Amino acid sequence: MSPTYVHVMSHPMLAINRPPNPGAHHPAPWIPTTSGFSYDVEAQLHIPTSYSRKKVTRYEVAKPIVGLLRLYVHPDIRLAVAAIRPFADLPSVTDVNASAPIEVLPRYFDFCLIEITGIEGRVDWVKQHSERALDLIESSAEFKLAMDVYLTGQFIPNSAMVMGAVWGALEAFLSFEKSELRFRVSSKLTSYMVPRGAARTAEQKRVAKLYDARSAAAHGQPKHGQQDLLDSYMLLRIVLIRMIEAGRIPTRAELEAKLFED
Repeated sequence: MSPTYVHVMSHPMLAINRPPNPGAHHPAPWIPTTSGFSYDVEAQLHIPTSYSRKKVTRYEVAKPIVGLLRLYVHPDIRLAVAAIRPFADLPSVTDVNASAPIEVLPRYFDFCLIEITGIEGRVDWVKQHSERALDLIESSAEFKLAMDVYLTGQFIPNSAMVMGAVWGALEAFLSFEKSELRFRVSSKLTSYMVPRGAARTAEQKRVAKLYDARSAAAHGQPKHGQQDLLDSYMLLRIVLIRMIEAGRIPTRAELEAKLFED
């Protein structure tokens, strides 16, 4: 990563007069609207042409790395635009496809505000774990789904859809059977995150209530509040971080051992 500056913007305009001929430009005046987006890009991530992986392209590498920065460094980080050259070189590039906007939709909820202090250490975590995370994305469809849900959830305006997606991703990791999902998912999830004891019991009850909110949302009768959504999102974040640090997805046997054995 290196410092840069580029302003990404798009503002819909209204043309009042018809064009003189079909296909011609609309004549002035043009009137701006209040909608649109604009972002200041302060850093660029360079993926060299020499870097390659088995199953993902260089662009597909950039997106999860930015995702890891959002996961562990700060939730406001976004991949606003992708380009084939450094931004400072783009004025000399004639290819109209040299750049493209990526994450430009508004966020519909804030999540996990993080202090700026200690940010260098959190960036180091991303540097240390990025290859491991990319390995998981290549090898596990469930992990890739969970990362996609985490990275896109804030840009979805319907919170019930986000709740369903978050818990669908968690179930893909933790549910090997289709019966008694409420207990199985909540108990295996807490056994993966919390050591045996009273704290695990309390956490299982809390997670089970979140699963109830998920079920209501999934069946078209949403009863969840904003905090239910944020708490569910935090669960997904914690699980992703733990799996990245472990470098693997827990097996059914491992989860059952955590649940039933000392």
